[in-house]
Amino acid sequence: AAPGAAAWAQPGAVWLGAGGGEAARIFSGDGLLGQARLATKRGASPVVAWTDEAHRIHGRAAGAHQVVDAGATRVRALAVTPTLAAWIRDAAGGEPRLELATVSGGGFGPSRAPQQLGRPSHGLVAAGDGERSLLAWHAQDGGVRRIQTMLVDAAGRSAGSAWLTGADGDATSPDVDMAS
Repeated sequence: AAPGAAAWAQPGAVWLGAGGGEAARIFSGDGLLGQARLATKRGASPVVAWTDEAHRIHGRAAGAHQVVDAGATRVRALAVTPTLAAWIRDAAGGEPRLELATVSGGGFGPSRAPQQLGRPSHGLVAAGDGERSLLAWHAQDGGVRRIQTMLVDAAGRSAGSAWLTGADGDATSPDVDMAS
């Protein structure tokens, strides 16, 4: 991610390399860590999020680590932008839902579930310019999978959600990019 950073998970650790310097361990824990995601914005610290064995979502923003979401049910997908973390989690009864947590100067804010059109499944991706974030994922709509999108401002307010694809066939594997 520009201006140049990489993050990854290994058993018991999450690493971050930024600015051409040596990589640093930013988290140590027991067990398997996964789904390391990274977003950068020029002039700001990288935003990193990852999952642990207990399905908790961890994050690092403004150089500080915190548990973003307490977990307890499976995290299907995780994505980050400079201003938010988003994930699809199995809720009570196994019904999946999309949740968001905003990133501010002090770290991650409380999570919330925005309104959704279909039943989110997998394939969550996100891009952001520091002011807005664009999310896309595939969701079940009746008998087909469609791509759903949502534009979210830096405060976590959704400008609405819309279907990107029609109901005439299965759509999967979205990707997004965003410029200022």
